[in-house]
Amino acid sequence: MKVLTMKGKQLDMSALIAKNAHVRAIGNANMNARGDVIDSAGNVVKSRKQISMEYHESPQAVKSVGLASLAGEMFKSPAEAVAAVRAKNAAAISPPTQSQPAAPIAPHARKRKLIEDPDGGL
Repeated sequence: MKVLTMKGKQLDMSALIAKNAHVRAIGNANMNARGDVIDSAGNVVKSRKQISMEYHESPQAVKSVGLASLAGEMFKSPAEAVAAVRAKNAAAISPPTQSQPAAPIAPHARKRKLIEDPDGGL
């Protein structure tokens, strides 16, 4: 795969990857550019193929999720989604029922009327 640089030069990415496949990667991951785990001397401890096989064989790696559990959260159309959100918001804002008495308004929550002073102040 060849690409052009900003200066117009051709760069062969596949050759560059192949050339540097066994060079230690930058960072603290202890890996080379291919993805093999290496020790401090640069020797391959586990190849990327072994790592991949171990991951896919472990029971925690791949989980299957049933789609039946998502049926209540899915909508057929955007209009249904909007209707569901509106219904949820309306239920949250609904006035108190007879079983729930209305909460008294706190004195500090009431609006106050400002009266102008004839002398120009408030």
